[in-house]
Amino acid sequence: MTPHKPALALLLLTVGSQACAAALALCPERPADADVRVLESAQTPDGRWRTLRVSDRPMENCVAVELALAPARIVAARIISREQARILAAGFALQAPAARMGLTSAELVPVDAPPDAAPPVTVGVELAETLSATTFGREERATFDTARRPPTLRCGKGRHPAGVVLRVAGRGLPPGIALAAALRYRATGTFLLGATDRPRADANPLPLAALAPDHGSVRPALPQAGFEQESLQSFTLACPGQAAELVVDSLRITPQQPDGPAPPRALWSWQASAWLTQSAALLDKLKNSGADTVFITVPVVQGKAAVVQPRRLARFVAGAGARGIRVWAVAGDPGAVLEGERGKFVAMARAYQRYNAAAPEAARLAGVQFDIEPYLNHGYAIDPAAWHEAYLATMALLRQATTMRIDAAVPFWWNTAATADGPLLARLAASVDSLTVMNYRTDPAQIKRSAQPFLEWSLRHKRGVRIALEAGPIDDETLRHYRPAARGTLAIVALGDQAVLVEFDGARALPGASSFGFSHQTMSDGGRVGFAEKRAALLRLLPELESLWRAWPGFSGVALHEF
Repeated sequence: MTPHKPALALLLLTVGSQACAAALALCPERPADADVRVLESAQTPDGRWRTLRVSDRPMENCVAVELALAPARIVAARIISREQARILAAGFALQAPAARMGLTSAELVPVDAPPDAAPPVTVGVELAETLSATTFGREERATFDTARRPPTLRCGKGRHPAGVVLRVAGRGLPPGIALAAALRYRATGTFLLGATDRPRADANPLPLAALAPDHGSVRPALPQAGFEQESLQSFTLACPGQAAELVVDSLRITPQQPDGPAPPRALWSWQASAWLTQSAALLDKLKNSGADTVFITVPVVQGKAAVVQPRRLARFVAGAGARGIRVWAVAGDPGAVLEGERGKFVAMARAYQRYNAAAPEAARLAGVQFDIEPYLNHGYAIDPAAWHEAYLATMALLRQATTMRIDAAVPFWWNTAATADGPLLARLAASVDSLTVMNYRTDPAQIKRSAQPFLEWSLRHKRGVRIALEAGPIDDETLRHYRPAARGTLAIVALGDQAVLVEFDGARALPGASSFGFSHQTMSDGGRVGFAEKRAALLRLLPELESLWRAWPGFSGVALHEF
């Protein structure tokens, strides 16, 4: 940050000087003055610190704003970006475990999240109750009852075409894989199922299947020639000539399944002691879990490009290989993206490379997974784009440091992460051989929706993708909801090129600021994220997910965290 003179940087929210005004200042370094109260310290990717301070007097080399209240009235404050301030303007929640709830530690959850670009239809997710329905026919003999569940098409007797058009939400179907339309129904007559793409429009649907009377199911393939899968617009259900009724029990897009089993699973083993002293138990656990891959922590000798206990590591890797299990090293820390910390991780990558070069082929590591998670750095939310660039720079250096296979663990919400030069994941592809997506949710439809962009990424970039699920316990979290108000205990204040979310010791109106009052409190069940209390449900769900995702050639299997 460029230093500013206090006289030029002081921004007044009130007219004139206040006798007990608080100077809220954003400064480019940690304060030397012990009397200055620091509200928050945030790091930048180049290792510098920015501190948010409050005082009753101006501070040199700081961007400041004067607030019309005494400094003691400010309970807490956190730096946010101007873009965050815009997104939070309609209201937000502070989300954290109850014991750790606080303005600076909680996650900020906006009421109105920025809309993502229209996604494709999610393969394997129920569509019947989400489609937009429009009946057609000059005789007006068709009605489609969406109030009833499952939805029902009723047709009167007639001579002219009639039925319903069911428009899909999203931008069509994912490209590059063979898909089918799976329909379960109950009918009292013979109906026709069709589909339209952009060239056809609704007037000329492609016939897919005849729906015979009684209970039934069909699964016609969507043609890959002569039909634009990516521009799928709607399905049509055409009435017979006589009066009849069709109940749509289920409509899903499913893969035309390839032959062969789903890839085996992967697990993590975070404690090095597991392979150093309890290797037999670890290998038994892996085989019993259906895993053929394990990510293990392999410590490195500080200051040397060497792993600890290389002979014991070689014995473990060779023993695992004899049982059909591949061993990857896993390493990572949010600090790996900092300029001053990258060298440690480059040395780690070189240590693994050096170990592999010296080890017999049967004892070599299959690769290294970097679980860096830069968003855990305090300061990420202030400038995500800068942290994304730092992350990409770190991954590029790691790619240069080793010829081993590199996997990156990434969160599911990075499917929309951006940089100045394009999507983050598109740029990351040059530095990795595969991704492991931390898709930590338990709702099957949400799991499928969050996984699909990464499966499409794998096809587009010819890289592997594992989809990871959380099997361990996750804390319940409290959400404290705030809404815009004339007076409130929270306010957003502009401060130079940033903004600040400020908490007061009581509700107040602050001129020139956006105030927020407490609205209500809710709970977020940890069971929405992890399967710790739903192990049986996880075991039932896994074969369905694996069968679904193996349609993508880059799918490398499911990884289970804390399983």
